[in-house]
Amino acid sequence: LEFLEKDNKLIENDEPRYLARWQHAGTFNDKTRAFVDFSYVSDDYYLVDIGSKEFNRNDSYLSQVGEIGYFEDQWSLKLKMQDFAVLGTHTNSYKTIPQIEFYKFEPIDFYESTLDFYGEYSFFETPDKWLPKAHRFHVETGIDIPYSTPGWFVNSEFKLLQTNYIQERITEDSPLEKNVNRTLPKVRIHSGINLERALTHIGTNLMQTLEPQMQYLYIPYKDQSNISLYDTTLLQDDYDGLFRERRFSGLDRIAEANQVSWGLTSRILDSGNDELFHFSLGRIFYLNDRRAKTDNSAQIEEDKSAIAAELFFQLDKRWQLNGDIQFNP
Repeated sequence: LEFLEKDNKLIENDEPRYLARWQHAGTFNDKTRAFVDFSYVSDDYYLVDIGSKEFNRNDSYLSQVGEIGYFEDQWSLKLKMQDFAVLGTHTNSYKTIPQIEFYKFEPIDFYESTLDFYGEYSFFETPDKWLPKAHRFHVETGIDIPYSTPGWFVNSEFKLLQTNYIQERITEDSPLEKNVNRTLPKVRIHSGINLERALTHIGTNLMQTLEPQMQYLYIPYKDQSNISLYDTTLLQDDYDGLFRERRFSGLDRIAEANQVSWGLTSRILDSGNDELFHFSLGRIFYLNDRRAKTDNSAQIEEDKSAIAAELFFQLDKRWQLNGDIQFNP
């Protein structure tokens, strides 16, 4: 808790200024866990004017989240309440009150495969009465087939995605619809090879790896302009993003995909298997147009993504250097 009875530099008012933050992580028993991170400030300019070790001066929102989860060997259940205290003159964000997630898997006798089921219910509310609010029901079910050896792996995934929306406060001239059903299949095949060789540098025994990988992802296109955006935005492009199954966070947009991703990583490890260096490079080849978007921007026409690279270098035990770059030729 930070508290200032009076800010002598303010001439508009002499009201107290304060910041409060409560963080808690705990377990009731071996299977039940809880997490809370709640923040509040007296005014939008507290961080800019006064600053705090809890947040950066350029933070535009404060997270307010509480969740409790129960975990069994083959299933889990989580209840989550989430909001964001948006600072400045911005449109209020949506809060989920609540979000309920259920996950279950069932092993089957086929290369350590599992039948997976994921279900989610979310209710999105906002104090801005001119914006819609919504109930969202989402289910993903299918089969995961992981197959790996020390030298190579092939992970396959075949799933069906079903989402239902009940949207409220929809005007007659809005492109949004009150009831929306969306069904999409997903096929994902991710494979890679792990190669290694011994190195000696200035009398030090090292190990170098070479790790090529490739992924194919298929999700058909479906027009989703009749769904508002509640928890969805475009994800950042980086090397790890080459092998993600989605281009958007949240579920309000599931982008179509018919694409092949490739990547190559090389690492240098010391005799204790600590990583001293790695460099990764990769790209996506699109076999279809990408029409799903979160705004009125033009359709993306390129048939290849930017080249994404990642660098990590351990200078010594206390200093590390890492960076990412995307280059569009």
